[in-house]
Amino acid sequence: MKFLWFVSISFFIVFSGCNSSKPVTIQKQEVQTFDSLKISIYWKDNFTDSSLKFYTKAVIYGREIKGILFVKKMSDYYYKTTFLAQGALKLFDMDLLPDTFIVHERAKQIDKPIVLRTLANDLRLLTFGTHKKYKPNSILKEPNQTTIRTPYKKVSLFYIFNADNQLKELITTSSSGGRDVSVLVTNYQNGIPENLNLKHHHFKLKIDLTLAKE
Repeated sequence: MKFLWFVSISFFIVFSGCNSSKPVTIQKQEVQTFDSLKISIYWKDNFTDSSLKFYTKAVIYGREIKGILFVKKMSDYYYKTTFLAQGALKLFDMDLLPDTFIVHERAKQIDKPIVLRTLANDLRLLTFGTHKKYKPNSILKEPNQTTIRTPYKKVSLFYIFNADNQLKELITTSSSGGRDVSVLVTNYQNGIPENLNLKHHHFKLKIDLTLAKE
């Protein structure tokens, strides 16, 4: 299996032209103070299995890799993640914490700081981003959806909920206010989404995850 595209991802990120992305907007509201809220789509109080497995497909500039992502919640502030590519190659073994990550194993093809940091940031969105307490900056209620804006690093993270109060999308913004990374959350079964589709808007990387039920 060829992993050359993983080696070169850092060069694509640094040297590829950043496409302009549609700005994320929210209507101006009067200054309000909001109580802290909690979102929990996988690790719910009544969801006893702390370990999850996702069938995963990543596509970077047209090159594809498939495998299985294992995620284990150790605590509210600590997750363990492992990715096995087809052929049983362990691509990485990584611990995630709110503000940092620890790499225990990584294939030589991805042993670049910018590649590992990008992977850690994406995985942090799929773990901490979907299981956390947050204090909104603003809340916009519409007939069919509610958009909640929260602080995220030096920019913003938008949570968009549907009319049934199910999370349907996360959006992080860039310093210019446009979309940076978005995650579609779909196919809810018994209150649990079976599909996560992550997309970068400034370079061509998409990661599709399907929750394994067995």
